[in-house]
Amino acid sequence: LPIWRREPGQESQSALDDFAVMDLEPLGLLPGTSLRLSIVAEDACPDPVGLGRSQEFLLRVVTNEELRADLLRREIEQRKAFEQAYERQMELAAQLEMLAIIENQPAEDLAATAAATAATAGRERAIIELTRNQKGVGTSLARIADQFEEFLVEVKNNRLDEAENELFPEQRIENRFDLKIIKPIRRLDQELISMTARGMDDCRLAVNDPVQLADSAAAVGGLHREILAEMRQILAAMNDAENFQEIINDLLRIKEDSKGLKQEIERKAKPGDIFDDQLDDIFDQ
Repeated sequence: LPIWRREPGQESQSALDDFAVMDLEPLGLLPGTSLRLSIVAEDACPDPVGLGRSQEFLLRVVTNEELRADLLRREIEQRKAFEQAYERQMELAAQLEMLAIIENQPAEDLAATAAATAATAGRERAIIELTRNQKGVGTSLARIADQFEEFLVEVKNNRLDEAENELFPEQRIENRFDLKIIKPIRRLDQELISMTARGMDDCRLAVNDPVQLADSAAAVGGLHREILAEMRQILAAMNDAENFQEIINDLLRIKEDSKGLKQEIERKAKPGDIFDDQLDDIFDQ
């Protein structure tokens, strides 16, 4: 929970770089329990004391197995969303390539000139739409990166990575998500896609000059190929992360089942006391 500070006599407040941690484990909440909470805080101003209350949060207590399954399901959803963005990116590349092809033939009459002018105007509108859609792809990718960052936070908050690190210490989730998925997506959005959108705008400005338009479109085409190559690498990393997570979930499930079976065997193998014998006699009667 971020801590906010407001100095006496100041209207504005600033966030500190510190965080307050509330550990729910000591409460011993059982899976299936729902917990509602809100955060209340007062500032240091003596007259009057300011009191603030957050919105109410609803938490549902689940088992580690349920949470792992849910995280994997959401991870698959984000991979599918990324695949859709990849398909849109390929369509943008193909559409811009087609728009850059201009038949540079001299107009022989006024009708031909008017038709060429209308075609140029339509081409400009189409490039503007492509530029808008290119920015939309970047927005979609940023949302996917946000979701993977939230997955990391949930894993850390619920300490799910502790069991994973015991099994595969070299395959930490920070590497699988942050280094191979989140950071590459951020770079894709903030650098390559931004450059591509600017390049598309250069195509719009050159719409009346076939030679310059072809050059600008060729430059954007190179960026498109780079973007698609990066996206294929990220998709591969997403698939690897999913497959690895499925393996982890299965191993932890087997480990938990084995632990429960061992406890059951030990319980049955433990000699009963006199009270157990008396209870057996009662039930036999």
